[in-house]
Amino acid sequence: MKRERTSMKEASRAKEVHRCRRKRERERERERERGEREREREKRERERRERRERERERNKQTFFQCYLPNLPQIPPQMVRCGETLTT
Repeated sequence: MKRERTSMKEASRAKEVHRCRRKRERERERERERGEREREREKRERERRERRERERERNKQTFFQCYLPNLPQIPPQMVRCGETLTT
């Protein structure tokens, strides 16, 4: 009788250990997935920033190549930051 109780305790303990192990494994898996999602998000943000930067550069090049040469020449003394141009 005493031996059976001991084995029941052992079985209960083994079950508890197994449950804890599965719980730790699930937590590790969740952490790993969270890390993967974080890396993917950072990668998308980096690509988005790079794409915006390339777009900005392309717009700047277009402006300097196409529009700027065709603008009427404005004497530098008339151009003040934040003011409207008046003659």
